Amino acid sequence: MKLYSVLAGVAGAAIVATVAAGATPRARWIEVPTARTHHSTVLLSAGRVWFLRPTDTGGYTATSARQAGGRLVGWKTVSVGLGRGSWALIRGFDGDLRFANSARTADVAAVAVRLLASGEVGPPVALGGAPPRRSSTGSEAVQLSDRVVRLTGVTSSGNQFVPVLAVCCDPGGKVVGLGSLPASTGALALLGVDRSGRLWLAWASGRAGPRSEARMVELDPTTLKPRGQPRAAPGYRGFVKIRALLCSDVCRVVIEGGLGRRLSRGSWAPSERAVTTIRLPQRLRCQWGNCGGVIDARDDEGRISFAYYADASQTGYTIGTARSDSRGRNLRRVASIRLPARLGSFERGVSLDSTPAGGLSSEGFAAYAFYSSGRRSVVRVALLRVR
Repeated sequence: MKLYSVLAGVAGAAIVATVAAGATPRARWIEVPTARTHHSTVLLSAGRVWFLRPTDTGGYTATSARQAGGRLVGWKTVSVGLGRGSWALIRGFDGDLRFANSARTADVAAVAVRLLASGEVGPPVALGGAPPRRSSTGSEAVQLSDRVVRLTGVTSSGNQFVPVLAVCCDPGGKVVGLGSLPASTGALALLGVDRSGRLWLAWASGRAGPRSEARMVELDPTTLKPRGQPRAAPGYRGFVKIRALLCSDVCRVVIEGGLGRRLSRGSWAPSERAVTTIRLPQRLRCQWGNCGGVIDARDDEGRISFAYYADASQTGYTIGTARSDSRGRNLRRVASIRLPARLGSFERGVSLDSTPAGGLSSEGFAAYAFYSSGRRSVVRVALLRVR
């Protein structure tokens, strides 16, 4: 594996922005073969929609197609071989797939695999140190100036073995446990690097409940130990979830959770005294306790791009994309599409089997919907622009 020195340049070269504003017609649902797509990650890159699925041998398969009018054509399936190790697809990909080695010690901490417009994929390339990027999305593994660091776990002994969050590795190859923080391996945690090169950790409780919070702390890039005390997003207490960690001048979390007696969405950085409320461009109605909300978010050249769902009702949802300023204010809708709760008649139709999902990249949002009836299933995708 060849060492990556600057990931940003390679990732940028891999992107063919064919799903930009004005490049695609109005979004529509496209039915695709369930054998290609079920239980997979979906994203847009290199002008194609990709469906990713892990294999039993530790690798992945990548199935992709390009949009032609109301169809997906030019289907191709390739293997993504990653070599020895226990690999997991990590967040923050755009143009390249990134995989982290989940083993506590490993020769290679993370790799990138380039996605190509032909439907092929490049060989895995080991990630090394790189200068800070102007903007990035938080992930389970990030690049410092001299090395890659990634999240892992260790156990601390007492009356019982308790798994705690850890970061691997310091310059000497040591795994550093974060037992001083209220963060277990069950927590949703993300690392981020701002454009000044500061390393941040964000996490929320692994057990959603009335006392859960979203917290952030700066980590020393050499020792990987906390610098100062962690801070919690002000006012949010209860069933808090981190939807994204976005880094530019600062690293900020996009969160959802209880604010007083209501469910709210916002963005926050530890230097800010209050959470900036995110007001989605469509009404959030509740159905069976599901009120809609943010699916994903990413930093987009000093702005924030959102994928969201709203108008939850017995008839379905609205899925949309929107853009805001750097803190989530002045949100405006870019594109949307209705997601019906059922296809066909009551006797012979299929029902939506999960809440709205999909993958958000600089090229657009690939919305994914899975329907089933017990006898058959239907998979649909819709490609929404983000600009």
